[in-house]
Amino acid sequence: MLRAAESREQVEQVCNYLRFKTRLGVPLLLLIDNAGWQTPLWAAIAQECLALGIYVLVSVRHEDWYRFPFGNWETLEPTLGLDEAQQIFTAFRTESRLHPSVDASEWAYERIGEPHLLMEYVYFLTHGQMLEERLRSQLQQFSLQREDPAKFEIVRRVTLADALGCPVRIQKVLEDIPLVDDPQRVLLSLSEEYLKLEGAYMTGLHWVRSDHLAHLLHEGYPNPASTAMV
Repeated sequence: MLRAAESREQVEQVCNYLRFKTRLGVPLLLLIDNAGWQTPLWAAIAQECLALGIYVLVSVRHEDWYRFPFGNWETLEPTLGLDEAQQIFTAFRTESRLHPSVDASEWAYERIGEPHLLMEYVYFLTHGQMLEERLRSQLQQFSLQREDPAKFEIVRRVTLADALGCPVRIQKVLEDIPLVDDPQRVLLSLSEEYLKLEGAYMTGLHWVRSDHLAHLLHEGYPNPASTAMV
């Protein structure tokens, strides 16, 4: 799995490793999962893999495909059709994993609307509510539990940036947003629920979740453009 390709030095190190493995006769498959800002030079490594006869599997967000393009690939765009949705529904029902309020696959499929996203569909089947509804409820708990108000602004900035395909520098956020509670406690409480801590940066947990949160935290006020300019 390729984890970093941000410089030519990193690209050459990875390619040297792959050449070494190839000389050993080891069968290889390189996975580049969520190609993006941590692997902007992934295409150079993929090109070397093609020369070495190594298969490459890349998962990438639609917009990042155009940010970091590479030649001719066999492109598979995942979709969730009604037939597949019915099969997933049946599998969850067999395992008694359906929420009691969900009793029909067609109704659940239409309930999530367009685009029909797998993550949204599975969440709705198992929880009986839309992911956006659940996230709205979780955000309300910040106020009800009298937690540090800075949590709203941190999540607002990080999720908007993530929805736009950008990481956020942790130190910059802590300098700009005054916290009442200990910064470590605040960030750890948000980690793996709303965001991920990756070295000196924060990113959203998942682009679908980030997109929902960014919309929820910009309903009426503030303007997303204002947040993006901070």
